[in-house]
Amino acid sequence: VDCSNFTAFVFNQGLGIAISSDVQKQAATQTAALNGSGRSFAVATIPQQDTAAQWAQILKPGDLLYIRPRHSDSIAHVVIWIGTWGSSGGGDPLILDSHGADVRDENGKLIPAGVQLRPFRANSWYATRADHALRLIGQ
Repeated sequence: VDCSNFTAFVFNQGLGIAISSDVQKQAATQTAALNGSGRSFAVATIPQQDTAAQWAQILKPGDLLYIRPRHSDSIAHVVIWIGTWGSSGGGDPLILDSHGADVRDENGKLIPAGVQLRPFRANSWYATRADHALRLIGQ
């Protein structure tokens, strides 16, 4: 599954929170509905931060972090922030990511396809292109 299908599945099926599986619509979400309840709630938007360390201080597990490629007006990717719930081996916070084949990291190394826990490193594609985040749980 691609990134936004994965995050929509986690929130819709796992948490009972209805969000779109379209990455553009998901990134623009201002309210979310509780599945089957008819009730909705405001979604908190976390604006762009200057550094990976700032993201790590402000984000909480379960936040959705949106990635915008350089020189683009469109959001292209979303990951779920895991933070320090686990170990990256190097002490970096973790993200839960899903994408297809033939994606490379900041060093050109092939990243395994599918759902993976990945480190959120200061020089990573994720950290250098993070646009904004949404907090749907734990408000």
